[in-house]
Amino acid sequence: MLSRPQDIPVILHNDKRGLLTVEDDQLDVLQLSSDGRPPKRLLSCPTKHVLRARLAANTTSTPHEPRRLDLAALIRRGGGSGGGELRLAQIRVLVEPINAPEAAEWVATLMGAAYGEIKPFRKVLLIINPVGGKGKAKALVHDTVLPILEAAGAHVDVKETTHRLHAQEIAESVDLVYDVVAVAGGDGTTYEVLNGFARRPDARRALVTPLAPIPTGSACAVAINLFGVKDTFNLALAALNVLKGSPLTIDLCSVLVHPPPDSATHTPNPPSSAPPSSASARAAPEPVRRVSFLSQAVGLMVDLDIGTENLRWIGDGRFLYGFVRGLVRNREVHARVRMRVHETDKVSMARLAREDARARRGGIEVGPGRDPSSTPASGSASGSGSGSRGLQRATSMRKSKSEVGIARGLSRMSLSLGAGRKSLSGSSTPRAARGSLADGSGTTSPAVLEAAALGTSAAAPSPDGGPAAAAAADDTAKAVEIASDPAEPFGWPEPAEPDETWVTIESGQPAAGPKALAGGWVDGEGILYVYAGAMPYAARDLMQWPVARPAAGTIDVVVQAVVGRGTLVGAITGAEKGEAYWMDCQHYYKVSSYVVDNLDPAAHPTCTIDGEAFPYARFQVDVLPRAARVMCLAPDFDYHEFLAKPERKR
Repeated sequence: MLSRPQDIPVILHNDKRGLLTVEDDQLDVLQLSSDGRPPKRLLSCPTKHVLRARLAANTTSTPHEPRRLDLAALIRRGGGSGGGELRLAQIRVLVEPINAPEAAEWVATLMGAAYGEIKPFRKVLLIINPVGGKGKAKALVHDTVLPILEAAGAHVDVKETTHRLHAQEIAESVDLVYDVVAVAGGDGTTYEVLNGFARRPDARRALVTPLAPIPTGSACAVAINLFGVKDTFNLALAALNVLKGSPLTIDLCSVLVHPPPDSATHTPNPPSSAPPSSASARAAPEPVRRVSFLSQAVGLMVDLDIGTENLRWIGDGRFLYGFVRGLVRNREVHARVRMRVHETDKVSMARLAREDARARRGGIEVGPGRDPSSTPASGSASGSGSGSRGLQRATSMRKSKSEVGIARGLSRMSLSLGAGRKSLSGSSTPRAARGSLADGSGTTSPAVLEAAALGTSAAAPSPDGGPAAAAAADDTAKAVEIASDPAEPFGWPEPAEPDETWVTIESGQPAAGPKALAGGWVDGEGILYVYAGAMPYAARDLMQWPVARPAAGTIDVVVQAVVGRGTLVGAITGAEKGEAYWMDCQHYYKVSSYVVDNLDPAAHPTCTIDGEAFPYARFQVDVLPRAARVMCLAPDFDYHEFLAKPERKR
């Protein structure tokens, strides 16, 4: 019999005696010696990296046959719990019949410690862009990601894109019966999936389905902001996020792009108050509506992105190359920017960002570059105490705030992208009502843990799983029900009519509007670029919006003034740490809406939305508060170095 309930004697693959033990939230597989020497550690990992433990059912008529126990976990290369890449490890041992009852209990308890209140065996839609990045996406997914998902017992449906906008088509038409949609590709694939969701009749409910990035593209901003610079391309960590991440609510943006009229009738530099001529009005095509999750750009940042498309083989280093090339040209962009500004004080914005980051982590100060899976998260499994206490109780979790504002933000947003659609209609049965929690974070029911122990199958957690599961299911069902209500009228944000309360900035002109919100704009300054973003990192070597926060209800707009090349070259140093934020020539605004007018389309014909190019005469951006969710192993974006620095004085 067992000396301690967290220790299970087993027979190893080499017929030697072994011991499975969990203490201080650490799983160890030990090989025992017969001569009194210390045991040999065969496998060691934190319980949060355990993917699955399964005790096979006794399929023979002989009750005295040993039963197989399978373990799958992510361990560090080279062993130990320190640094090193994560890799999949699977081990199979035998349990003698006398120890089988305790082994079944041990497996169930280990699964509870490994997943906490996260639902195991998630149903995953995996969308793969096989030509993403350097063209190795398909091989990377099949060699690294799929084996991890399958070892964890996830139910995975794979859909591979074959042409441009195919991911959008898949997202628009797929039956959303999934706990998470994993996107293997880059920012372009994520952009397509979100815009596919936005075109659906049940768009608001679709966007509540959490996305999880699998970083196989050349630009993977979501992965950078979730996992940090060091772990951006850590595919094993990304797979763990698919399995164990908790939904993090984020804002989206509605972008209404007015394409330029016919070039023959277009005036290159119209006065700010001049109405369009009837000829140009007739020639203008219909506006284009898109959803943006990352950024919009005008000027140098467009050249940086679109101008380096042929260099995707370099990886995300192509963006630094494009920036340097743009500095050599140093071309002013003639544009008018009008913004509904909420804040421009850089010291105040930095302080509030630090306070929000600390609050999301429960006041815990963590250093930059830390493994995101090691930070306590809403829905993560990190036991407390030691020995059997750490193993036997599921982690108590702080209730995520994400559900609180989902319905509020989504009830105001518009997501009717189809031609001629005026409102969303049609309803869908909430997934919670079909026996599966919509956010995938319901408390693991005893039925599921028992199934894990016995090697059988069980339905997904439902309100029958106990009071905690019932409460989680009820909260989720309410959020989904509100987000899917077809009776509530709503539409896209109307075309803006900026008034005197908006700040207006134009190349070579004085700022107009409230002077206190002008962000230090110097009369007569030229605009080098306008770059707006909703996440801190634009690329691994560029933290353009260091005080951007998830679900803040605002987007961060940077208007970079034209200055000497030497000043801009100096800005490259520390760009990955957000140090350019403090430069006087970089005007920084938190806004809820803004409009950009193209005053010289011949010189700068295009803007970009999440890296996709659009010719434009004007575009309007409105924040869609708390409109989408991404899976995250921490309760926040990556805790980067900018937030870890001491507060700057005025």
